[in-house]
Amino acid sequence: MTKKTIKYILWIYKIKKEIIFMEVLRVQKWGNSQGIRLPKKILKDLKIDINDKIEISLNGEEIILKK
Repeated sequence: MTKKTIKYILWIYKIKKEIIFMEVLRVQKWGNSQGIRLPKKILKDLKIDINDKIEISLNGEEIILKK
């Protein structure tokens, strides 16, 4: 991915096949890496805690995260 393609990531997650949350997140520099912060509402709704393992995959231009 180029810097232009990762400037904004459209985050959509689904529960029961309904879009219940959508937000545009900014990729930020953290040390030598780049990352995004997941909103508290997503973490709470999906019961994701610190140090939980998350699966990440690519589907075309989509980034998919699974618990």
